[in-house]
Amino acid sequence: RVDTATVAVTVPLLAKQRYSLNEDDAIKGSQSLPEGYEIKDIEIYPAAVSIAGENIENMKYPIYFEEQLDVSGKTGDVTGTLKIKANDGVTLLDPGEVEVTVRIGEITQEVTRKVPVAVRNQAVGYSLEGDAPTVEVKLELAYSQYRRFSWDYFTAYVDAGGKGRGTYELPVSYEFSGNIEAEKVTISPA
Repeated sequence: RVDTATVAVTVPLLAKQRYSLNEDDAIKGSQSLPEGYEIKDIEIYPAAVSIAGENIENMKYPIYFEEQLDVSGKTGDVTGTLKIKANDGVTLLDPGEVEVTVRIGEITQEVTRKVPVAVRNQAVGYSLEGDAPTVEVKLELAYSQYRRFSWDYFTAYVDAGGKGRGTYELPVSYEFSGNIEAEKVTISPA
């Protein structure tokens, strides 16, 4: 017969916490991207894992990536599955793999200038009185577009079609030539 009142067992209770994974530790080669490219975003899924162990709150790196995702020379997104390992004295409570996605894109360059506004489709017999109005234009261009860009490729204009004598507030439109495309165009009063 066993007397349960006198039986003792040892039950180790360990500290448990969620540990956020460091995005920079997951990749290598970020300094070896082609000219004009940069890392736009890094996503890790799951972004944090559960760990347990003694003194884990005092550990700088309780877990680590077994390998890193190499983005050297890449011009587009890179995705991979990476294994994570626990250091001595740490138990990884979640699966030991994470999905890492690195978004790589062209660097965006910004240019700003005051430009004249052309008047299009004005009726026969009418002309613009005084100097052409100007607007301030801010362009955000991908690096490859920026390298080829000249303000000669940009035209700001208003459409005066169907307008007679008078003063009008007309919306400013724009167009590019030379196969230039902008990521973002902002037009404001000069």
